[in-house]
Amino acid sequence: MDSVAESTSPRAFAVTFLLFAVMLFAGNIYAEISNALLFYRTIFTIWMTIVLLIPASFLYLAGRENHWFRWLWTFAFVAFLVHFYFAVGENHHFSIASVYAKQGWFTASYNFFITVAWIVFTVMLWRNPRQYVLFKHAFVLLLLAGMLVASIGLKDGIVSGLGGLLIVAIIAGIMMRFRKDRSA
Repeated sequence: MDSVAESTSPRAFAVTFLLFAVMLFAGNIYAEISNALLFYRTIFTIWMTIVLLIPASFLYLAGRENHWFRWLWTFAFVAFLVHFYFAVGENHHFSIASVYAKQGWFTASYNFFITVAWIVFTVMLWRNPRQYVLFKHAFVLLLLAGMLVASIGLKDGIVSGLGGLLIVAIIAGIMMRFRKDRSA
């Protein structure tokens, strides 16, 4: 695992930021020309989150927590925060009671927990990448499990396909980790 100083690779930042910006721009353009602006902004931002989580998850699970991983994970988090803003802020006017009424206790609690935990995880990722390994592993497990349930178990269409790609990334990352550990 590299140091945080190595994580500031200008190329990794630029490529990840460009991917994030293009997806955000395209999603907003489509949402603007649709008849359901808020709906599509909310949907496209969670798709962006999953698209960025796919390579980040692979790298993390493969044991390659490098500058690419950190930037992909960080921009997936930023995409999630944009999604959270549209979902909670615009849809529910920042009313926690409204979120619980619409989503139910379990889903709303999980979403709020993941948001707070993701903030903590991302700060730790940049401040102390080698510390709190157990917390980081537990968080990644909870986040990926939730994303898989939400994308494959509860939805169909594009988001289900993204969930399938996330499963492939998870399996490939775990296989790479075992392969790496065996050869060491």
